[in-house]
Amino acid sequence: MPRLAFYFSRCPVKRLRGKYYTCEKKFLVEVETIDDALLLCQTGVDGLQFDKISPVELKKAVELIRAKNNRITILAAGGINENNAELYAQTGVDGLVASSIYFGKPVDMGTNIVQR
Repeated sequence: MPRLAFYFSRCPVKRLRGKYYTCEKKFLVEVETIDDALLLCQTGVDGLQFDKISPVELKKAVELIRAKNNRITILAAGGINENNAELYAQTGVDGLVASSIYFGKPVDMGTNIVQR
């Protein structure tokens, strides 16, 4: 069992303590396996982020997680770009995390503010 998952599973109240004192903050955890996600989705985390997982595997993971906790936020990250974003969006995740926009060619943009 991963150290982080072990910590959460051993928490005395099986919930994240600080969560109740920080209503404006959310606890999101990056997970590497579906087993980790299934364990963590029962500990009180607000969201899970999957990194570099195929759309097919992600769709299965989303279905399993939603069966245990349908209020958790699920994000997909890693390798998502304009060519495959639609496939990832169809998995049922709540959001896509794409860093590919930071590695694109620069664009010269301008804005004019006009008072009417």
